[in-house]
Amino acid sequence: MNKIFDLELEEKRICKKYRRDIYKKISQLPFSEKKNILRTLDQKFLNILENIDIYRPRRVNSLTHYDRFYLSARLSCVDEAIKEIKRIKKKQQIQKQKAGIKLVWKNNK
Repeated sequence: MNKIFDLELEEKRICKKYRRDIYKKISQLPFSEKKNILRTLDQKFLNILENIDIYRPRRVNSLTHYDRFYLSARLSCVDEAIKEIKRIKKKQQIQKQKAGIKLVWKNNK
């Protein structure tokens, strides 16, 4: 019996794995942070697309299928986006703490 290789089914399996990995990484975050991270990921994906030369032949398999390329680019940027969002949040918290501090002049005479 000959087995038939179904390329479409294999692509769906690979993309499902990418989606699962992305979901695992952002699942512990609140909804508002998830929304910000997904926006950041889309912006980074657009930046990646700007850097790709469309007229050059593609040698990498992940570039041949648009959905797989999109998901792999998002997965590669998830950790960086989470760090960036946390850094901004921490910076805002520090600014809020600094705003709450009152300096008092004390004369020691």
